[in-house]
Formats: sequence, C-alpha cells, structure tokens
Amino acid sequence: MAVLVLVLLLSWWSAAGHAVASPIEGTEPALAVSNIFGDHMVLQRGPQQAVVWGVGPGGAVVTVALGSVASASAIVGSDNTWVVRLGPLSASATPLNLIVFTPDHYLKISDVLVGDVWVCGGQSNMQFTTGMALNGTASIAAAAQYPHVRLFTAGQGTTSSTPLDQLQTIEQPWTVASPASVGGPDWLVFSAVCWLFGQQLYDRVGVPIGLVSSNWGGTVVEAWSPPDALGECRSAQMPICGANPTPPELSLANKFHQRPDAIGPNPNSDSALWNAMIAPFLLMRITGVIWYQGESNVFDSTCYECAFPAMIRAWRRAWAPDDPYPSGAFPFLFVQLAAYISGDPDIRVSLPGVRRSQEMAQWTVENTGMASAIDLGDLNSPYDNIHPRNKTEVARRLVLQARRLVYGEADVVADGPRAMAALKASNGVIEVAFSTPAQSLRLVNNTCPPTLDRAQCGAFQAFTAHFLWEDCEFPKLGSSSPTSVHVQCDPSASLLRYAFAEWPLAVVYDSTGLPASPFVLPVVSP
Repeated sequence: MAVLVLVLLLSWWSAAGHAVASPIEGTEPALAVSNIFGDHMVLQRGPQQAVVWGVGPGGAVVTVALGSVASASAIVGSDNTWVVRLGPLSASATPLNLIVFTPDHYLKISDVLVGDVWVCGGQSNMQFTTGMALNGTASIAAAAQYPHVRLFTAGQGTTSSTPLDQLQTIEQPWTVASPASVGGPDWLVFSAVCWLFGQQLYDRVGVPIGLVSSNWGGTVVEAWSPPDALGECRSAQMPICGANPTPPELSLANKFHQRPDAIGPNPNSDSALWNAMIAPFLLMRITGVIWYQGESNVFDSTCYECAFPAMIRAWRRAWAPDDPYPSGAFPFLFVQLAAYISGDPDIRVSLPGVRRSQEMAQWTVENTGMASAIDLGDLNSPYDNIHPRNKTEVARRLVLQARRLVYGEADVVADGPRAMAALKASNGVIEVAFSTPAQSLRLVNNTCPPTLDRAQCGAFQAFTAHFLWEDCEFPKLGSSSPTSVHVQCDPSASLLRYAFAEWPLAVVYDSTGLPASPFVLPVVSP
C-alpha cells in the first residue's frame, strides 16, 4: 500500500508541473545518480540486492522507487554521497520507471528491467566487435529479436592513478539490443563475445540480460588489478612478479586497437584501468564476469600464474563486500587463449605457459570456469591471427560454464577432458588417463597448417634421453577405458606434454566437442 501511495504521489508531482529530468538544477550539489545508470538499463535480480547510488545535498533524504515493486530511502552523507538498497528483486521483463527524489529534486530513469547483469572485460579479443566476427551480419540482424537484452559500453578515453567514482567516458550508454546497437563501428560497439554470450544465455534462461562491456586492447592484467592483488605477487615472501616502474607502451596500435589519445597515465600502468573502468561499477550488483585477456602477458607466464588468480580474488573482495553472493564469490568465467602465431621466438616459448596458468586458475580459484579456445585459431583473420573470428563458439563454451556454475545445470558438460596421469605401457607406448564428465573421448586429426614451421605446432611430445622434446605419433583410443588414449613415443620419455605450442594441435576432444587443454605430466610406471 505504501508503495502505491508513493507512486500516486510521484504521478501528481509530475502532472503538477514539476520537471522530470536528470538532474534538476537546485540546491548544490544537485541530486544525481551514477552515470552507469540510464534509460533501458537492467537491475540485478535477487538473491543479490538491487542498489542505486549517487550524489545529493548533504543531509537530504533520498527515496528510490522502482515502479510499484519496491522503494527504499537513505540519507545523503556529509560527503554528498548516498546509497539506496532496494532489496532482492524478482526478474521482470515489464518496463518499469526508476524514480529518485528528495524534497527538492526529482529524476526518472525509464524502461528499466530486472534480470542478470554480466560484466565483459579484457583486452582486444573482448573488444573485437560483432560485425567483425564470423557470421557477424546474421548475428547483428538477429539482435532485433532480443529487446530484453540490454547493452552498455564503457569508454576508453580515461585512465587513472586513483580509483574513480564515475566513468569519465561512456562509449555506449544503456541501450536496447538492436541491429544498430549491436552492429556499431568496428572495435567500438558491441563486443562480439559479450553479445553472443548474452544472446545465447537469454535463449537458455529467458530473463532480461544486462551486458556491461569494459575492455581495452593491448592491456596487461596488472592494469586491471587493484593494488592488493599486485601486492600478492610482489611481496617479499612471494616475489614472483617484479615491480613495473616502466609499464609497456601500447605500441602495437593497429594490432591491438587501443586508444592512443587517452587522458591519464599509460593504460598499462599498475591499476590504471581498474581505477578508471572497473572501480566505478563496484556498487553495482552483478551475476558474474566473463573475461578474455592474457595475450599481453605472454612475456612472463610465471608472473601471470600468480597475477591472474590474484586479480580474480581482489575483484571479489572489492565488489559489493557487504552483499555476499550466494556462493560466496561471484562467478568468473574466462577464455583460454586460442592458437596464434606471433613471429616472436620469446612468445613461442611463453604462450603455452599462459594457457597453462589459465587452466590452473580454473582448478585453484573457486567458482571459476574456463572456455578453452586452443582449437579456434584463425590464420586467415584479416584482423591479425591473434584475433580469431569464431566468437560464436567461444561464447557457447562460456555459456556452458554459466549454465553449470550459475543456473543449476549440474549435469551440463562444460569442461573438456582433463589429463590425470601418463602411464608407461610397453615399447614406448604411454597411456594417458583423462577425466571427463562426457564419459568418452574422440580423436580429431588436426594437422599443422602448411604455411607454418612444424616447430610452431604441437600435439603430444615427449621429453627424452636426448634432452629434447620430440613428437609422438598420433594417439589411439584406449582399449580398456573410454577415457584414455595410447600414445607411441620414444621409450626414454620421462615427461609428456600436450598442445604446448604457439599453434596447439587439438586432437583430443570429449564426445560433446570440447577440447582437452594443454598439460605436462611425468611419465610414471603404473
């Protein structure tokens, strides 16, 4: 009843000639919401609380009402900030007005839905836009059928040495998915992986989806990490990552498509993008994060092994710490880097280590899921082969992880086969035992592209008494178990590795089509 009275009062206020704007001039500072809010947005559904925040005159009472669904109030603090928690909301595709007012100010945000909000972050493969992807034209046209998917893109115009309360640049304010909003200019709007993830997820769960794209090509994980994450890997007890007094320049402008005219420190400075492009969202309640990054960290895979999990943990500590997520840590889904050829001998050595670090994060950090893209390399990509165009399959594999971790589909197969042991058989044959929820394996004879040097590719390789990594033969399915393969290698093999190359040859899949990830295992007697 109280909510109904409030709605009638607000209707009278507007009809009586009070302006409906955002914000209204008046007592300074005027009432305003954070600039991450806007018409057509999606508020996170329960069990998290929906939160609205902004600035206003100190001491004023701010009331927020979402249609006739919920309302709550808070007092503006001495720092002129306010935060209103509307409580857990049920998903709703019915457009609602979000009304925010004090005795002297009034503003309205229209066409608000309630559903699941996902943040899409990373570097250029997340920035890569839908019109550039395979079947991009069809994906853009299909956007007209998804009015309950809403899009927001943070701008790349600002970096910062300190955390910001608001975004300084917005590339795309909240907008309804449509061919125009999904199919914007290349490298600007809208992220292909983000859109395809949201589209496929909506098809599955049927609730409104809000997609927040915040990414910057050519950037290192340290730029996206808060100081406490960096400290984990640079402490005296764990000096894995060296300090970064001279951050790498974003010199590969055409390759990674970053903005060279940003205001602020080098985008690859420690925490520069965490401060400018993540910190402004920290009060926003979200369902989870999808992440595609790591290409710019290939020169130090040992550091990435620490820095990437540290970043995930730090994001979770900082993001809405007073509103614990149902699992205790919001889902963080990420992409294992695809095959690509850099032409740099150092990257040839270290790139497999980054992929290995990514897989280790999945098994050591709770509530994470990895979508492997090792088999999705694209030598013919017109955007450089570091940018494979098959983003539909990347998104499909991310959605599988979301279904498993978030949406209660415990039986969905989301992970490819995981190698558990390499056992000596006889005459140089090694039996590799895999664990897979699919319960069976299949082999695919992927071969090294003819334009590449054989040393750039790799499937099964053994470390032998010659102190070399030597190729093994194409594997055979195990006769005694549907989840093992037999590999003929040099009889002196002491270690076995798989897909440890710039261009990994994915030959082991499960029966659903998910690839096994790279591994290194000791060869042991059974």
